[in-house]
Amino acid sequence: MPQYRYMNQWNELTLRPVASEPYLDEAEARARYEGGGDAFEVIPEPDAATGVPAWSMRVYTGDGAFRVQHYNAAGSISRVTGFRRYDGRLFHDEVIDFFYPDQENRYDQSESTAHVTAYIKPNGTSKVISTNVEPGKETVEEYRGVPIDSYWAERPVFGDWEKLADPNYGDSAAQESGAPEAHERAVEMFSRLRYFREQGSPVEQLKVEDLPGGAGVIVVHQVRGGGSLYVAPDGSAMFAASAVSPDKALRAFLDGQRTDPSHFAGDGGRPWREVVEVGSMFVPPSEDPDGLRPRTQDELPVYRHAADLAAWGRELLRRLGESDVAAYRYYVAEEYVFAVQCGPRVVVVSPKDGEHLLWQGEPEAALAAYRSGARTPLAEFGGEDPITAERARLAPRVERLLERRPDIAGAHLLRAWQVCALFDLEMSWSIAWLDGTYVLRRWERDDSRERETSPSALELMDRLESWLLD
Repeated sequence: MPQYRYMNQWNELTLRPVASEPYLDEAEARARYEGGGDAFEVIPEPDAATGVPAWSMRVYTGDGAFRVQHYNAAGSISRVTGFRRYDGRLFHDEVIDFFYPDQENRYDQSESTAHVTAYIKPNGTSKVISTNVEPGKETVEEYRGVPIDSYWAERPVFGDWEKLADPNYGDSAAQESGAPEAHERAVEMFSRLRYFREQGSPVEQLKVEDLPGGAGVIVVHQVRGGGSLYVAPDGSAMFAASAVSPDKALRAFLDGQRTDPSHFAGDGGRPWREVVEVGSMFVPPSEDPDGLRPRTQDELPVYRHAADLAAWGRELLRRLGESDVAAYRYYVAEEYVFAVQCGPRVVVVSPKDGEHLLWQGEPEAALAAYRSGARTPLAEFGGEDPITAERARLAPRVERLLERRPDIAGAHLLRAWQVCALFDLEMSWSIAWLDGTYVLRRWERDDSRERETSPSALELMDRLESWLLD
């Protein structure tokens, strides 16, 4: 029998009830549900390691509505589903999907790279709004004749929450599909399309569904301009741009139109692009020696975490005895694929612990080896490890700080260079090891930053506590 926890309101940021309120007794929650009392929330037992529940459900006892937030493993809200009453019956009328830069770190919804909202009505009409979280970049699609029988629901008896908590409720394709291998193969084909690789898009932005009548499956890239891929049971496929209506694209696919298989061959992803450090950014080298010509946006790409990745790459090279900073060269492929070269040595750097590669030779060969899965254990870089011991030493103080500040959350998955990381809805704080010293940083959502350095992580922890507790 599933176990549940009840509370007035769940705080997905701190992974506890809001304002550190106690959990509700099951009897209290049942009385509210059956007697029309105040609204409440329910979660299943959270993951023992991360504290993240699979979902949280808001139960509105007045109008009988339900709203469910689904979480990925890091604790980011991945999907929101809604149920409301129509003519005395519950109807699943809303789905919102959120997409983030990665799945390893927890993000607020405001940090999503895109989101897709679907509204369904009992009359069989539907509206789908796709937003790239950039002003003016939004698409709206409207549908008629949507099968809605599977979207009706009965109000559950108290404690029987799992059915409404199904993230795919009403999705007959997801419920009836008997060929997960076909879905996986179709997603893998889409990921080899050149435009998808060059955008550096995560596969989490792809949604796959069965086509009617066993005609195959469709993979939809759920961002503006993403397009769709129709894949037949025999493995042949047709790509349709977003400008082509779904009805027209499906008719063409069923009539036998196909895309040349060479488009799905793949070429291993984007090649290295050498970049130079300009302030805290890494950009392509300027072709203007005097630096007078303004660069366009395309000429000034800002690579997320590039400064931290570069500093971590320099740290790994220093452990190998390569300390000539002037000799370092930098390369970027995708957003999280970064390399630092010194002489014949190339370090391909990742934000994740243990996901680095030391290579002796050309950067292109290093990139190919990294993409094929080659990795170098951190111990092989030698030198002292200034991070692991400090993480263990500061962990009790971080826990005590979180107990005193329940409005703040601690990151469950740290980046390779981080000793600790904390955040709330407006601000983030971290202590990291960068370029041979400990760095305490805080920054707001608009990315304005403050930083202090010290040879002692304990000293910076004192400073952090003074910021948050005084």
